[in-house]
Amino acid sequence: MRNDGESERLQRAKAVLEQTALERAAAEEEDLRARFPDPDTDERLRVPERSDLPPVPETTFTRPDTQTARGTRPASKRAGAGGGGGGPRGQVSPDEAGEYRNMGVASTIGFSLVGSIIVGTGLGLLADRYLLRSTTPWGLIFGFFAGVISGFVSLIRVTNRLNK
Repeated sequence: MRNDGESERLQRAKAVLEQTALERAAAEEEDLRARFPDPDTDERLRVPERSDLPPVPETTFTRPDTQTARGTRPASKRAGAGGGGGGPRGQVSPDEAGEYRNMGVASTIGFSLVGSIIVGTGLGLLADRYLLRSTTPWGLIFGFFAGVISGFVSLIRVTNRLNK
């Protein structure tokens, strides 16, 4: 059991701690008010009234003519008669068809190069595992380089076909 003197000292210590905690809280609140002013009372943070804002600009939109604005080429160079776009929808000239065909062929270049390397490497791995039955990766190395060479030969063939 505690004696009366000790409990009195504990009560005074608690009172002092509570007082200092209240003072700290008040000091923190004052500091926050100094750093972050109240928007209702501070003139610098006032939101302008509606009359202070500039007027909304007037804008107009005109829809483009779909008959002449079809695609990126001017109407005179588009397929069909005389540049009026009078031909049926989806009809392309032979020149445009050739361009589209060349784009399709050119888009396969990357796939054929990567595919050749993957196939060559895979065949090299299979050769190492089942034919050579050794721990050295000679089949893998040979297959990789054979795939690279095959890919570049395919790339050269495609670019020659596109340049004709």
